[in-house]
Order: sequence, then C-alpha cells, then structure tokens
Amino acid sequence: MSATTLNPRRIGNPNSMYLVTCAVVDWVDVFTRRACRDAIIENLNFYHEQRALLTFGYVIMPSYCLFLFQQKEGNLAFTIRDFKKMTGRMIADLAESEPEQRRAWILHRFSWNAGIHPLGPKHQVWVHSSDAEEILTAEHFKERRNWLHHCPVRAGYVDHAEQWVYGSAYDLDSHLPKVKIYS
Repeated sequence: MSATTLNPRRIGNPNSMYLVTCAVVDWVDVFTRRACRDAIIENLNFYHEQRALLTFGYVIMPSYCLFLFQQKEGNLAFTIRDFKKMTGRMIADLAESEPEQRRAWILHRFSWNAGIHPLGPKHQVWVHSSDAEEILTAEHFKERRNWLHHCPVRAGYVDHAEQWVYGSAYDLDSHLPKVKIYS
C-alpha cells in the first residue's frame, strides 16, 4: 500500500501534527484484553525511539485507537503503516496464543478480511485506511485532544476522562506501561 492511499484524508504536510484514527476490522473489540493494549503501548514507545514519532495524546478504545501524532523526521504515513503492520501481527499472534473464549470468531474475522486482499498477510487486524486530520492551530489541538480524551466518557465507560487507564488523560501508574507524551 502506498502512502498516498493510506488515508482518506491524506497526510499532506509531513511536519504537521495529525489526529489519526486506527480501527480494527469489523470493529472487533480486541483492546478489551490488556495484552493487546500493552502491544500498542510497547510499539508506540518503540516508534518514539526508532522513528522520532511524537505522541501528543492517545486513547485506546475497545475496537479502535486515536492518536495525536507528529514526526520529527521521516514520513508519518509510512510510520503509521509500519506501526499498524507490526501491531497487527502482534495482536493476531495474541489472538492465536492467549486464552480467549471468542478466539475462533476473532481469528475468522481477521482471516476473512485478509482473504479479501489475496496478496496480504494471513490475518488483517486493522482497517487499511487510517483517517488523518491535520491539526492547524493551538486551539484546534486543544479541542481535538479534549475530544480524544473524552471518547471513553461519551461511550459511557467512565465518568471522567482521567479514569480511562489507556489514554493520555490518565496519569499512568508505575505498574502500567507508559507512553511518553509531548505537550
């Protein structure tokens, strides 16, 4: 997949910050499992170190993730592509190896979606496109970060954004994986 087909709203300015949405195929709620959420955190930290990716906010919901990303150097679209490829493999491996009552159904959804694309991998975890909205001003950034943080509140999971453990509104405790958040 080329970088130009990665997003319905393309990443046009490589130096800008973007609100990026990554959704799991068929809205499979894989992020109800801690191991899958931790795979996202682990990979975010890897891409911070290896690809100069900056994360200004994030939230991991049951079937999708939202990020405020900027890349110091390199191509953000390629980094997102590679991030999804790596985390997709990890999540598919976890679905195959970890105890899960819905294992057969989850793996069927992943393999069925991969079957649509005959040259693709055995399992497709992520929807191919990732919606990307360029952040244009400081006010726009504040509004989108507040909106991102309040996704779990709007979904009815928590009463306050700070209560959602896998999001940047929560001050992560030492026993949970940490993501370096830039402000």
